[in-house]
This record gives sequence, C-alpha cells and structure tokens, in this order.
Amino acid sequence: MSRMTTSADLTEGELKSLTGVAGGLMSRNIPKAHRERLVELRLITDQMGILIPTPEGRIVCGRLG
Repeated sequence: MSRMTTSADLTEGELKSLTGVAGGLMSRNIPKAHRERLVELRLITDQMGILIPTPEGRIVCGRLG
C-alpha cells in the first residue's frame, strides 16, 4: 500500500500550482510539467481542459473547503 502524497513530496512550484488550481486558477497558467506531475500523483484531474483538484489534492494544499 502506498502512502498519501504530502506537500513535502512537491517542489515549491508544484505546490504553488496545486494551490492555484484548488483556488480556481485557470489551467493555462499552470506550467505543463507541473500539470503532468500533479495529474500523475492524482492531486488534480484534467477534465476537458479544466483542471480540478482531487480530494487528496485539496488535503495536500490545505484547501478543504
């Protein structure tokens, strides 16, 4: 069983991008490398070009609500 990703597993830039997505930031403002890594870690999903944080992604960036 794998452990949950934490903010310590992300670079400063990746965490900033994740926090931006959780706050409603448009996907075009997220660097492609960050988007790909955050999707790979299942912290965000890309639904028809719109980035949406997963529940785990919200926990990692501290935006539960």
